[in-house]
Amino acid sequence: MVLRSTVLFRTFVLFALVSLSACVPGLTPALQAPAFSSSGEVQVVSFSPPLVGRGALTLRLPLEVYNPNNFELELTRVDFDLLVNERLALTSAFTNGFGLSAQGSRELLLDVTVPLEAGLELLSDVVNLVGGQSTRYRLDGRVSVEVLGLVEVFAKTTLVSGQIN
Repeated sequence: MVLRSTVLFRTFVLFALVSLSACVPGLTPALQAPAFSSSGEVQVVSFSPPLVGRGALTLRLPLEVYNPNNFELELTRVDFDLLVNERLALTSAFTNGFGLSAQGSRELLLDVTVPLEAGLELLSDVVNLVGGQSTRYRLDGRVSVEVLGLVEVFAKTTLVSGQIN
């Protein structure tokens, strides 16, 4: 009974802090979204041209995920859009959650497979990329975290952007 009361009290306090801090201008929210950054070169893992293979490009995006909070949390999900040269290439989700220590960071190797039937413009971008030309990418997403058994979903934002060489 004591354990249940403690958990309920902590949950209530966390909920109150998150709710109240969101309402006060200039006050840093009690729960901040993890920050994402590129931690290396985007790699082309595989390329299978249409009509010859399955028509897909697999990229590996090395990301660093940082927890700016003074407490640990669980990154439970990232729903994301991958844009190549400002064109939507893929909508997907990362669901293999992991823990982030307080003010700690962790590497996330995000493998994404882009189907090339998405359009001729995207196929042209991929052919240029395979041919050695640099290509821009952007990862927009909605991050979900869990703290004390409560799930918080943050608004969609640009997580990371850069060049694929």
